[in-house]
Amino acid sequence: MIRWRYFLLIVLAMIAGLLFGAHDSIHQMWRAGFTGLIQTIRPISLPDYHLDKALGRTRALFTTSDHVGMPQLNVFLSEHLQRTLTSKLPENAKKWQKGYMVYPDGELRRIKLRHRGDNPVNWMGEKKSWRFKTRKKRLIDRTRTFNLIAPQAPDLITNHLAYWIGGRAGVLGPKSRLVEFILNGEYQGIFTEVEHLDESFLRKRNIMPVNIYKGEQYNSERIIYVNNYLFDNPYLWKKLSLFNSWPKSDRSDLSSFLQLLRNAETDNAAFDPLTKMARFEDWARFSAYSTLVQSWHNSSVHNQRIISDPWRGIIQPVLHDTVANYLSLENRVVVDGSSHALTDLYSRDPVFLLQKYRFLYDFLKAGILNSAVGYIEAQIPGMLSAYHRDSLPFELLHLNGIPNQIRNAGQLKALWSKLIANIRKTRVFLKAEMEKPPDVTWSQNSGTVGLVIGGTSAAASIRLVLAGGAPIPTKLAWDKNGDGSLSSDELSLPFTIKGRHLTLDATFLANRVLRCLNCVNANISGGLIVTVPTQFNLVADIPLKLDSLHAVNSLTGRETTFPLSKRVGITPGLRNRPVTKLAVKTTQVWSGKISIQKTRVVDSPVIIKAGTIIEIAPSKSLIFRRKVLIEGTPEAPIKVRRRNPDLPWGLIALQGRRADGSRISHLDARGGSGGMVNGIFYTGMLSIHDAADIRIQTLRLADNTKYDDLLHIIYGDNIVINGCKLENALSDAIDVDISQVSIRRCRITNSGNDAIDFMSSKATIEDSYLANSKDKGISVGEASAVLVFNSVLAGNQIGLEAKDGSRALVANVAFQGNTKQINAYKKNWRYAKGGAIQVDKSLFSGAENQIIADKHSRISLSDSGAALPLQIQGKNISTDSATMTVKGNNAGVKTYQPEISKRLAAEGLSGYPEQRGPVQ
Repeated sequence: MIRWRYFLLIVLAMIAGLLFGAHDSIHQMWRAGFTGLIQTIRPISLPDYHLDKALGRTRALFTTSDHVGMPQLNVFLSEHLQRTLTSKLPENAKKWQKGYMVYPDGELRRIKLRHRGDNPVNWMGEKKSWRFKTRKKRLIDRTRTFNLIAPQAPDLITNHLAYWIGGRAGVLGPKSRLVEFILNGEYQGIFTEVEHLDESFLRKRNIMPVNIYKGEQYNSERIIYVNNYLFDNPYLWKKLSLFNSWPKSDRSDLSSFLQLLRNAETDNAAFDPLTKMARFEDWARFSAYSTLVQSWHNSSVHNQRIISDPWRGIIQPVLHDTVANYLSLENRVVVDGSSHALTDLYSRDPVFLLQKYRFLYDFLKAGILNSAVGYIEAQIPGMLSAYHRDSLPFELLHLNGIPNQIRNAGQLKALWSKLIANIRKTRVFLKAEMEKPPDVTWSQNSGTVGLVIGGTSAAASIRLVLAGGAPIPTKLAWDKNGDGSLSSDELSLPFTIKGRHLTLDATFLANRVLRCLNCVNANISGGLIVTVPTQFNLVADIPLKLDSLHAVNSLTGRETTFPLSKRVGITPGLRNRPVTKLAVKTTQVWSGKISIQKTRVVDSPVIIKAGTIIEIAPSKSLIFRRKVLIEGTPEAPIKVRRRNPDLPWGLIALQGRRADGSRISHLDARGGSGGMVNGIFYTGMLSIHDAADIRIQTLRLADNTKYDDLLHIIYGDNIVINGCKLENALSDAIDVDISQVSIRRCRITNSGNDAIDFMSSKATIEDSYLANSKDKGISVGEASAVLVFNSVLAGNQIGLEAKDGSRALVANVAFQGNTKQINAYKKNWRYAKGGAIQVDKSLFSGAENQIIADKHSRISLSDSGAALPLQIQGKNISTDSATMTVKGNNAGVKTYQPEISKRLAAEGLSGYPEQRGPVQ
């Protein structure tokens, strides 16, 4: 409730607004009123509070202490609107209301607020959780929407701590911090401020705008009369961000994922495509993180947030409301827990487990938990200060009805001591568990060896010491069918021989079994995964007889000798098997005439010899998921053509990091389009997705249809194009998204949209000719940084455009007859600025020579010349004394502008500082 003195202060502020001349709006009166009061009245003494001018020119802060323990968030919302939010629950809790907030720069600005969360604990008590969003033109660190979470545990920090640890473990998740929240001058105590998951979250992390799915079948969001298990029904999920190439209602990506997951439970054929979509590297890291924070709070019905990226064809987890659960450890630290079907399934696979344990061990060795202890200790003074100033320090609603037991600062300190002690206990236990020798026993029976593996640790490099006089085998395998003999369908185990010692190049783990499904446990929300002794029988081409057996811990490499024993184990599960190194894929060699009758995904390395002709059937595609060498020559290029002259083929793609290092030389492709293959969306006739270190030498592309681009590069790193001729693109000739590229000696003409389009990329364009585009010659957008050097932009609708926080550096470029030569503006509200363009030693020729910049952008012209006067439109366009004063190609100044000179040097280019325009 707002006390009467604050209501009076607000009225005084409004009156002061009138006195200070802000008559245009209530907002201006409010703002001028607070400014005037603070500037003229100075700190106002009230019975328990004061107005602290030192915290900002328009910041109103009421506290019972002068000490500020944490960053402070000051928000104002009328009592009437607060009542509106809670008048009809839960419906009204999420209806946006207008309020104000003091920004980091001290200015009071308009925002919108509502309550946050589906659990009534978030908005039923005095301490409520909030969500606020700024105006589009007033973002904070490129973020519009924030969550302000009231503490649901008396330690104040464990919700935030989960985000803090996740960031250091490399888990994808939002930024979080502890703040002191002040609402209408009423001190609310410490809250956790968390960045909202939406499109801005993706863009800030160099992820394309794609689908973020929210899975929440809990409390007010639960759909009644429907099974609430999220992994059975794609329609139980909501979208927080949209992949805008598909309809909002489209859930085909999520449906495919859930269908694969169901099939993979019993069908090994579905498991491999599932692991390509839900990659081990993403889910193993998240699983290791869950163990690190001892929380499996992201369950099959609650707190699920996943990103579906159709450009990569992957589903990956996002950290959300996990909560570090150290205070609930009781007497047990858990290594493996499962909260939903995917982690349960993957935890039965030894390759996944090995990757998870490697992540976990690396986290422990990196000292993340030690750092967490230090972080907590650093926050304690601020949290203690907040406790002393908080009128409702632990006003909590517990779903289990257990009352809060913290009554004074001494008990709070004891709680923090317990938290720190349990974190240390967790670290010691997990490190010991990861470093523990494998639990191995062995037996001999009729020439076979039985290995029984138990415990957490994996047994690697098992060394079999043959008995004296026993023959040395040439073949050794896991007896999968248990018949005691070596047969052709057994899994062969590679090994090395040194004297009478055979060392297996294989790693063994015990079966994992889900126990206590949906149990109620302090720190397991879905189930506890336990190990069961598991027996692997080894057979050879001769009877095996051993003197001893040794194995190493796969993480530490320390070897242990294991005893002969009569212990027996259960049969390895469907997914469990010895893990061996993947066999090297045989390189395919293509030559002559290749006919692609159906879409083909190639998982082996490929060499395509000079002169090869590839004919592709209508709408069919060719996807290379391994390194490919396209070895055309000037005399014998590699050609890709339509199998049916009247119908376009689909696409050629280099997909994923296993395609790193691919090379393309003298490729001539025309008449393709794009398409969807295995859940991955391709807009380029030639597409490079999520690959690095690609070299393209002499590329010719033309005449694509249906889909946008001749060449699309997305999530690419170190992509070099040296020589290309691109003609008649349906839309963009080259589209570059979130990539690092170098484009040299390219001629691009007659593009239906842009010759080259950049989004969130770093690029260099040199020695190139870009002409007759229906839109831009070069479009530099969404925080891109592009150098354009020694090139010609001719006859385009717009020669060069930069927007949305992008920077273009231009040197020795000829702008010839573009309708608009240069344009800079702000388009997307998610970026604080428009475009910035610096032009040096360039030439302009055209009937109009328009140079345009809006108020959010800037253009600088240095030492350049124009055949006709430039038409400059915009206040943020500057020219130096040498620009436009001397006609001709000779530079007025023999050096580049500093920023351009630095960028040229970084690219290894000396440039042509003595000349304006390009050197042909």
